[in-house]
Amino acid sequence: MPLFSNYQVQNRNFDDPSLGVFCWQRCSDFSINAAHVKQFLCFFWRNSIFMDTPFLPVELERKIFELSASIHPECALTLVRVARRLRIWIKPLLYRTFTIDLRTPRPEFPRLSLGAISKLVALDPQAVRDHTRHVCFVELSKVDGPVIIDFLSRCAVVVDLAFMSAGPRFEEPHPDAFAALSLRRLSVSRLSLSMLGRAVFAGHSIFSRLTHLDILDFGDCNHYGGPQTVLQRMPCLTHLSTAPGPKSLSDSALRQVMVVCEKLEVLVFRYPTQQDLDEDRARTQITDDPRFVMLVVPDRVLDWELGTQGGEDYWAVASALAMRRNRVEGE
Repeated sequence: MPLFSNYQVQNRNFDDPSLGVFCWQRCSDFSINAAHVKQFLCFFWRNSIFMDTPFLPVELERKIFELSASIHPECALTLVRVARRLRIWIKPLLYRTFTIDLRTPRPEFPRLSLGAISKLVALDPQAVRDHTRHVCFVELSKVDGPVIIDFLSRCAVVVDLAFMSAGPRFEEPHPDAFAALSLRRLSVSRLSLSMLGRAVFAGHSIFSRLTHLDILDFGDCNHYGGPQTVLQRMPCLTHLSTAPGPKSLSDSALRQVMVVCEKLEVLVFRYPTQQDLDEDRARTQITDDPRFVMLVVPDRVLDWELGTQGGEDYWAVASALAMRRNRVEGE
């Protein structure tokens, strides 16, 4: 099905203000694919660039292209080659989000190999420093540690950092490696809450702004007074998630966290499959707090990428569910 028909766009008067609304709605439709976006953009730009004055206000035109590049990053590299003003608008989006994945590197942004990222930094370090806001490392090896630390040291505005690993090869850097960043979201697979606790009690500023924390290893935090004590020292923490496992949050610690962390809006236990969740249904008896949510998240990397593009990631799903429960209880 075409993104637009002749009747919808090509037969419209360019002076018709409703055309701008139509263009905006179509570009913001998550159901359309990259081919549709390219089809639309080719028509849109062809009828705009060769006119003395654009048929849409510049602000709206910019929003249309920026939204298209955000939803479908694979189109961004094409857009920056079209015209100078598109390069100015779209270039920051090219560097905004990176998934650095050793397993399945793709030749297009934003998922790249670590080697490609190193070349990118060398090519335009200023763009990385000024525009990179979301970074996810996936299944990298121990030998990649120095490159990871070097890359993070060149980033100045990253607010969302994730380390995702299911294997033993990956070793995450110490919190010192990203202490200079003003993180709002952090996801770790290997770092324990005990190790983060040392950074918290040492006064690392990254934990003073953190709102979302995804962590698998709650480790031995007894010397800090338990997980709830460490988490309580993160004053802005509103979203916490983990997955069931030998080092996950214990039942008693979960209840204590829900009591002590008053700003916490949601605590998520995530599962890779529905079967895994069904087999762990007994966990729902731990607490009747509406903020406690159990969800299926089959692919954490794709879910993370969806969230950086403004889509509904598991954080958004869990928050919406907790809010509905709170409304029901309040009635």
